[in-house]
Amino acid sequence: MLFFSKQWDPRGQHCFITGGSSGTGLALAVLLVERGAHVSIVARNEERLAKALDTLEQHRQTSSQILKAYSFAVDSEVGSAAAIGAASKPHEGRCPDALFLCAGASAPAFFVDQTEEALRAGMQMTYWAQACTALMFLVCLIDPH
Repeated sequence: MLFFSKQWDPRGQHCFITGGSSGTGLALAVLLVERGAHVSIVARNEERLAKALDTLEQHRQTSSQILKAYSFAVDSEVGSAAAIGAASKPHEGRCPDALFLCAGASAPAFFVDQTEEALRAGMQMTYWAQACTALMFLVCLIDPH
């Protein structure tokens, strides 16, 4: 018997997605909207967020779905906490039901050609965005007020 034999149903669940304005994050957001989830997408670029939100609206299944976009840098505890707080407000202040960490970027190159500056920038933009958001999500779950 498999540990997870029952599929998760996102219908009616509030799904919080970092990096939701493009790429994997947007593709995931579309899928979740099509399956009836309430979706909050978070990214830095407001113009791309607006376009992404328009895309999500095209896939809306019901008029009761809550679809929102928020512009925050989530590579710090402060930014992550603010993003989660803003996304929780339309849901009576409750923390999201599911967290999807898709923020970040890559600059493909041979490792030997990287600089310390490029490595540090990649860690800041990708690793710290995931770590800080996950930490603040757990804090929200433990103490939702």
